[in-house]
Amino acid sequence: MWFSGSVNEAVATTKQKSVVLVVFVSGNDEASASALSWLENEEVQKCLRENSTVNLKLESKSETAAQFAQISAGNQFMQKEMKKSEDSKIDEPKNEPRAKIRMPKEKKDQEALSRIRQQIAADRLEKSEKYHREQDDKLLRKRKATTEQKVIPAKTKE
Repeated sequence: MWFSGSVNEAVATTKQKSVVLVVFVSGNDEASASALSWLENEEVQKCLRENSTVNLKLESKSETAAQFAQISAGNQFMQKEMKKSEDSKIDEPKNEPRAKIRMPKEKKDQEALSRIRQQIAADRLEKSEKYHREQDDKLLRKRKATTEQKVIPAKTKE
């Protein structure tokens, strides 16, 4: 599942194959262990395989992770914890017991998988739009060059 080469090789492979780069930065905390467990889920792996992603795993304290964080600050996939305290209210009248909200793990997993699929689709759309803009620009430059070559000065009366 995890790319075995360097970060540079992963980025080059991503560009060469026009696929999405998925980066997981792991730490020694419970959230990282939970995220890693989720990423190793059969359904998540299937989604990543079907979408031909390059998956890179970095240690949070490594220099490589720090460097990658600098170049990808705008493209981070964030995991959001779905927790509410006992003090949370959801449209309930005063003097009623307060709602305690718990979301089943399966629901959280499905939502996270859905967000990954959406991100992959958005990245592919962005790459496709960029490709088509480049193709349109090439075509316009070619037409302009052809038009400039075909311009013939008008004949003057003698």
